[in-house]
Amino acid sequence: MADMYPLESVYNLIPREGVEFETQPRYTSKFREQVKQEKQNKRSSHRTMGPAKMETPSPEKFLRKHSKEPQLPEKKPFAYMDGDGQRKPPIPARNEQPKMGICSAKNYIRDNAIKNALAVPKGHSPSMLTQNVETSSHWNVPASSQNTQRKRTTGRPPSTCSSAKRRRDGPRRSITNMLRSV
Repeated sequence: MADMYPLESVYNLIPREGVEFETQPRYTSKFREQVKQEKQNKRSSHRTMGPAKMETPSPEKFLRKHSKEPQLPEKKPFAYMDGDGQRKPPIPARNEQPKMGICSAKNYIRDNAIKNALAVPKGHSPSMLTQNVETSSHWNVPASSQNTQRKRTTGRPPSTCSSAKRRRDGPRRSITNMLRSV
């Protein structure tokens, strides 16, 4: 208490009661006795750390070369897995003639032309002209309006397109007429 206050302090004249702190009981494991018994039972004199106690091999059974390698199963004759050991029919000989009279009634050319005429055209990827461009003033402006030059041909297709369209639509019209008649 004297270390808290100087020796000439008034507070040192007041008698202090001894304050005793209650300490909690020390923790002891409930498995403590069991551990002591197991330690005594398994303990033997002069035991040290090292390899586990194992049966030592006798001198007659010494380790031989390749004895620890895994043994492969015995070889079996190869058999194809396509059923009852049956093989595919052999390739025909050079002088052997193919079977005649096997033909299909399907007209592949006509079916392909009809399929292509009725097919939906592929979609186009969006071009740069349709995408919005962000300008420095943070306004979204279509890219097509960014182009300030106006060409004379704007608004009408070139003359080559009309002749190509006539050439393209000629067979299509004949196919659609053929389908209507069927």
